Amino acid sequence: MTKFNLPSMNTIATLFMALSLAACQQAATAETKQDNQLDSQQATFKAPKKVQTAVTNTIDIKVFYLDRSQLPPSAELKVILEDVSKTDTKSEIVASRTFVLETAPPYSVSLSVDKTKIKPSRQYSVRANIRKDGELLYTSTMRHDPFATQTPIQIKLSKVERRANTEHKVPNAQFLNTYWKAIQLNGQVIELNSGDRELFIQMKAGN
Repeated sequence: MTKFNLPSMNTIATLFMALSLAACQQAATAETKQDNQLDSQQATFKAPKKVQTAVTNTIDIKVFYLDRSQLPPSAELKVILEDVSKTDTKSEIVASRTFVLETAPPYSVSLSVDKTKIKPSRQYSVRANIRKDGELLYTSTMRHDPFATQTPIQIKLSKVERRANTEHKVPNAQFLNTYWKAIQLNGQVIELNSGDRELFIQMKAGN
């Protein structure tokens, strides 16, 4: 008859502790992996969005005219920012905004400009005009620096006199002692820089 030696109580206790420790380590490893996966998912969903830098600039403008003429209904005010660097070609429009006028002047305008279109080496000017069904009623005659420190930019409009139909009529206007200001030349609005004298013709006795 074969005899088996039973392990001692100390051996059984040591073996039990070893098995328990291995089970705890496996559970801890599984829990750590689960936490890492959860953290990875949270990081994926909570990643901060990139904040885009604003690429627009706002120019504040006040447009006015001095005479008390009443504008016709649905007259439109147009404010234009343009590149006037080249004198031998037509100016390039950088930004513009058009409004239907319902009140008397002055008119406050905020013109949004794409910064990427502004080049430090170029020259820019802002102007304004009022039209009704395409007919020019008022226009600015001076160049205005859109990036001047003074805000809002003050743009004064001059009234454009309508051309009277003089066909088959004998003119009877008196030209003596009259003053004629040049506003347009060859269909183009005359714009003056700050400090320039306006173009005019004055009829005096003896001329």
